[in-house]
Amino acid sequence: MSSDLLFSVLPREGKVPIAHDELKVQKVEKEAPLRELSDEEQELHLEERDARQQQQSQNKKKKSALATDNSEKSAEQDTELKKTDEDDKGFKHLDIYV
Repeated sequence: MSSDLLFSVLPREGKVPIAHDELKVQKVEKEAPLRELSDEEQELHLEERDARQQQQSQNKKKKSALATDNSEKSAEQDTELKKTDEDDKGFKHLDIYV
């Protein structure tokens, strides 16, 4: 903030006029007040909401099914790794001696 004060005092080279913030600001238009929905519009919104909720629940079911498949695959891989570890009892660490 102190640099802002300092640079505003220093003279500028050139003849480009300084743009003031006041000229950049635009006035905001007032929005119309909200109104109540009619019965027909409420029913449409409810139907749309129900459709969205059904789609979301289907997507969740698909994701959970994929997650269970992935967890089963990872469990199988873990058991395979354990079997290979048991077979290679001589090598218990990552260092390789030559």
